[in-house]
Amino acid sequence: MIRTVKLFFLDRQLREKLLLVIFIAAITVVWLVSFSGRARTFWQDAQSVRATLATQASWLSKSDSIDARSKAAISKLDPVKTYDNNRLFGEINRLANQDFRNKVQVSTEPSKKSGQFSINSVTATINAANTEADWQAVKKLYLALEKLSPYINLEEFQLAAAKTTLSLKVRATSIEVAH
Repeated sequence: MIRTVKLFFLDRQLREKLLLVIFIAAITVVWLVSFSGRARTFWQDAQSVRATLATQASWLSKSDSIDARSKAAISKLDPVKTYDNNRLFGEINRLANQDFRNKVQVSTEPSKKSGQFSINSVTATINAANTEADWQAVKKLYLALEKLSPYINLEEFQLAAAKTTLSLKVRATSIEVAH
């Protein structure tokens, strides 16, 4: 095969030989550029996988410590005081309606269950006037929710104020322990 290609090349005129060399060189350059792009992508993916594996190995090496801390935290929780989805909704609704009455919209999200635990989430949206009384009511709501920790945790507390309006979005979660 190589002998046939060699004979074919040697039988050509000088300008044809030159064009063949240029053509083969151009194909080689295009192939090398394409190969280097694929090699770079492969290298970056390999680095990303190495970093992910290192992170996972780090977390796995700490699993005993994490398990011990989570068991200690669970032992401090009273399963009777944990909030299921309905109870969490009722508590957030009650606290928000104390000062904001008909300015509150409360919605629940589906519970996420894992073993003996359920994670319940409720979002309350409050649109009120930008007055000193409503600012005090926001502070009162925050402090009331803070007192319910660790049974109710604030995931999000977004406050936006304009000249005349005050918008508050509260996302609270609770971990329900099956008893």
